[in-house]
Amino acid sequence: MAQRANLIYVRVRKVPTLADADLQIPSRARVQTPTMPTERFDAVLHEGHKGSAAQVPFDPAARWMITAQALRPGRRGFRVHARINDSEFETAIVARSRKFWLLVPAEIARSAAVSVGDCARFVVSPLAAENLHRVTDA
Repeated sequence: MAQRANLIYVRVRKVPTLADADLQIPSRARVQTPTMPTERFDAVLHEGHKGSAAQVPFDPAARWMITAQALRPGRRGFRVHARINDSEFETAIVARSRKFWLLVPAEIARSAAVSVGDCARFVVSPLAAENLHRVTDA
C-alpha cells in the first residue's frame, strides 16, 4: 500500500501597513490610537535614598489598565511622560511600601524650581499609549 503524505496548506495574507503605499485600509475600518487619560495631582517632593520622588495618589495598573514592565534588573514600574511646572520629562512610577512613587531626577527638580519639601503640580500619562493601536469598525 502506498503511504499518503500529510500535507498542510496554509493561506498567507499580507496585513496592510501604513508603510505600504499601494495598500489601503478598508473604508469600514479605521485605525485608532487609544488615548490614555492624563492624570493631574499635587504632591510633595520627597528625598529618598535613591533620589527624589513624589507620591502618586492612584494605582497606575488599575487606572490605566496597563502592566508594570522591567525598568532595569530588579526594578519594575510604569514608564510615564511627566510634567512638573513647565519641565517635561520621561520617568517611571514605581511601587515601594505599598505606595506608588513618581521618580523625579534632580536636574528636572532644579529646572522646575522645586526642592525637597515643596508641593508641586504633576501631570502624568503612560508612555505605553504611544505604541498601542487597535482597529475598530466604523
